[in-house]
Amino acid sequence: MTGRAASEPYGGAPPAPLGGHVGALLLPVATVMLVLGGVSTPHGMDRPITGEAEALRQMQVAAVHTGAVWVSSPLVILGLGALAGAFLALASLSRADQARLAVLGAWAGAVGAFCGAVVNVLLRIDLAAAATRPSSTVAAHVLVEANTGAVVLVLFVGYFGGLVAGTVLTAVALWRSRTTPRWLPPLFVSGLVLAAAAPPGLVALPMSALFVMAVAALTRLLWLAPGAGPVVARTGGDRVPA
Repeated sequence: MTGRAASEPYGGAPPAPLGGHVGALLLPVATVMLVLGGVSTPHGMDRPITGEAEALRQMQVAAVHTGAVWVSSPLVILGLGALAGAFLALASLSRADQARLAVLGAWAGAVGAFCGAVVNVLLRIDLAAAATRPSSTVAAHVLVEANTGAVVLVLFVGYFGGLVAGTVLTAVALWRSRTTPRWLPPLFVSGLVLAAAAPPGLVALPMSALFVMAVAALTRLLWLAPGAGPVVARTGGDRVPA
């Protein structure tokens, strides 16, 4: 591989799955949707439903906060869908010699976010529907079966495993590429972990602050990426566009 190919993003290597300005916009869109979805989710509805007592409790909460459930659920589902595309776009920031690692991380993160979107479609919509009869033990039993079924468990593994693997691999690819500030990959990982651990409600806002900072920096780099190739090539990947 020549020095030029090694320093250019995807010079002679597999192309990024998704790039350009559309890819750049997906990351902030996903962040806004997920943060708003977390803030608007009624307190206590982020816990897994493994028994009928918990199912009945969440059904009663959903019945009281019906509007919030129907607002937060689409935000979280669409936000995870946008996050899947954002992971694919992030691969475009890596250099050619890190392309395979970047693409692997992109697809791992995209699969994880997609599984999360499917899980939330299945469980949040079921809960919203069951909330029309908040005292029904039959509906509670159906919710428990849905939350503990084999398909949902596989999706949960894909959800968390994919996001963890995708986040770490993407950060490592960016770190080794040196096409971003050195503080940005660690901030991306720590910020995403902290934001994902935030409970529902307004507390999600301060806990998402680090992730929002990382997203702002990454969005700027993604937006400049279509015209930034010559700059990165000239610097050997050691500096990013001003």
